[in-house]
Amino acid sequence: FGFDSRAEQQVDVYLRYGQHPELYPNRRGQVIGDTYCERSFRECRLQTCYVQSPAYPGVYPRQLHCSYHLNTRLPFIKLYLENEEFNIDGQRCENIMTCPMRPIMSGFQNCPYDYIRIFDGENASNTEIGTFCGIGKFPYSIIGTGSDLYVEFFSSTAGPLLNTGFHFNVGGWPGHVETKGKKTAPCNWILTSQDLKASGNSEGIFLSIAHWYPPHTCCKYLIQGQPDEIVRLYFPR
Repeated sequence: FGFDSRAEQQVDVYLRYGQHPELYPNRRGQVIGDTYCERSFRECRLQTCYVQSPAYPGVYPRQLHCSYHLNTRLPFIKLYLENEEFNIDGQRCENIMTCPMRPIMSGFQNCPYDYIRIFDGENASNTEIGTFCGIGKFPYSIIGTGSDLYVEFFSSTAGPLLNTGFHFNVGGWPGHVETKGKKTAPCNWILTSQDLKASGNSEGIFLSIAHWYPPHTCCKYLIQGQPDEIVRLYFPR
């Protein structure tokens, strides 16, 4: 067989380095120690942090364990995954030409070969948001409860060199409105007219939680007024 090769400048490889890579030398994170693919991303803003599988947009190597430490200055940290191409599978096929394309799936039981795991915090000891694999466009973005997320990427020891991995941006979630009241649990609130008056308002708003939450989550909002007051709820369209 034969093949051709060529060299390109970073400024010409937009998919990997983005526009104007000379302005953002740490856009792809800082490598930690002597590791191959453990990277740290600090105080991310949109278009300043590119989280990528090794060799993206080319195929990634086998037998990888990569770690990505993601951070924003303020909550809530957001992985901009929605509609991004996602190609992590590694399934073994006797004939790679007839390998079926598996859609994006979640759960460790559905991802026995290559996968990413996302944790809500600084490391793998924090709550796991999910394990994901497959091929397609990711259906949604992920918002953490704080300013840190931790991502692990694993590739199995054997598999076809066909998968191109992942790429996504990291940033804060703009436009978030914090609920005015007392937080008594991860998503339980007490909202009082006294709190409104203290802030100089007679009306307030409260929203469903903006960040990810596990199945069977139950949020409670207790609204308290004075004996001579009436509580009215408005649901904007």
